[in-house]
Amino acid sequence: MFTVFSKGVLDDLRPTDVLFWRFAVAAPVGWLAVFVRARRGGPGPAAAPARSFLVAGVVFGLVALLAFGALDHLSAALYVVIIYTYPAMVAAGSALLGRRPPNRVWIAIGITLLGIAFTVPEVFDRPDADGLGLVLTLGNALVYAAYVLGTGGLLGGEQAGRIDGLVASAYSFTGSLVFGSVAIAFVGLRPPADASTWFGLLGLGVVSTVIAGATLLVGLRRLPPATAALVATLEPVLTLIWAMTILDESLATVQVIGAVLVIAGVVWSQRTSPVVASEPG
Repeated sequence: MFTVFSKGVLDDLRPTDVLFWRFAVAAPVGWLAVFVRARRGGPGPAAAPARSFLVAGVVFGLVALLAFGALDHLSAALYVVIIYTYPAMVAAGSALLGRRPPNRVWIAIGITLLGIAFTVPEVFDRPDADGLGLVLTLGNALVYAAYVLGTGGLLGGEQAGRIDGLVASAYSFTGSLVFGSVAIAFVGLRPPADASTWFGLLGLGVVSTVIAGATLLVGLRRLPPATAALVATLEPVLTLIWAMTILDESLATVQVIGAVLVIAGVVWSQRTSPVVASEPG
């Protein structure tokens, strides 16, 4: 839904504005969900290490700022093709940290990258390779890979059983809001101009941040980071589905092939055994 909600928002607001408003919506909604659940007997704010996930949120704020900045300089198609190099970065990072993904994960990464390229075939017709946009997108992928590895390490470590994903995500959204507040302190803040922009921001904050962010952290408790990153490559396929059903766009044959390849890569990755630690030496 990110593409659907973002449509037109960056025409009205700057990347720093979108960053701030997105998390100004997400942080209160995230904490409201935590406190409502706590009143019904669920985990409270102490169910996650505040400092660690506030820092993770600052990192995710940087991820979001790089994403909005990149989309200001590149077409959405080229951005999608480049950003989804991050599962390979996560797998490489996991290997460097001593948690070597199985060989089938690398094969699955190759399949999904090919499939993603097919889902946005227009990128090969007019590759608007703005230099700054390419740098921002690669930086976006690298920092997001670091975020997935870092949060995956926290959620899969010794304290994993005592960390609640929803509480952790609320701290993360707060850290991102702090980052956004610092960013607008230097450049100022523009309010949304109309109802459609507010709708896009509310969608970004609630659906594409609270729901997506919380479920990511819950999922990272159950999947290795490299596998979780591969599952996330379903996003372009789901974007195509939403574009057809909500925006009434058509789907080319090559995009169907790309979607099938992405799904095949994800299914293939789920057939692997859990990530194993590399042998010493």
